[in-house]
Amino acid sequence: MTQLRIPPIAKEETFGQAILFAVVTGVGVFLMATAGQYTVISDDGELGGGFLPLAAGIVLALLGGTQFVAAAVRVGRLARDGQALEVAEARRRSEAAELDIFGRTTAQRMGQLGTVVLAIIVSVALVPLLGLLLSLLLLSLFISAAVERRGWWASLLVSAASVGLVYLIFDVLLALPLPGGLLGDAVFGG
Repeated sequence: MTQLRIPPIAKEETFGQAILFAVVTGVGVFLMATAGQYTVISDDGELGGGFLPLAAGIVLALLGGTQFVAAAVRVGRLARDGQALEVAEARRRSEAAELDIFGRTTAQRMGQLGTVVLAIIVSVALVPLLGLLLSLLLLSLFISAAVERRGWWASLLVSAASVGLVYLIFDVLLALPLPGGLLGDAVFGG
């Protein structure tokens, strides 16, 4: 019986997924850690500005953490068992050949996820400068136009509607203070 020489692509791809999910988990932990800078729940029982980052951080940390552990276990299995590597490589090739409804392979979807995670990190970093709403607008516009490759007008319309909805819910209805950033403070006198 001849031995098949399997390239380490499956191991590298799974290792890359583990790193990506570690970053997602880190973003979640960061959001949870920094949510305390704002009031999470006031003494009156009202939700404060730190509630959303705390909730999002918990969700990202839990989901990213579980996916990270699963990917780390897969990396360990692939490293220990050459036969598992062969099976995983065949499965990876089969999955790569299968396209989703948008015509993307698994590798393309993972690349897009990595781009979105990086864009979220940049967006969070820009909040003190641009403010929450403008950072969300730019993030939504980037994801829609650059990552998902939608038309600019449709992307702008969806992004503006999304940010308008965030403003309506959190600023108008819940009366939660949204970070204005240096630019927002300079323009609106915050």
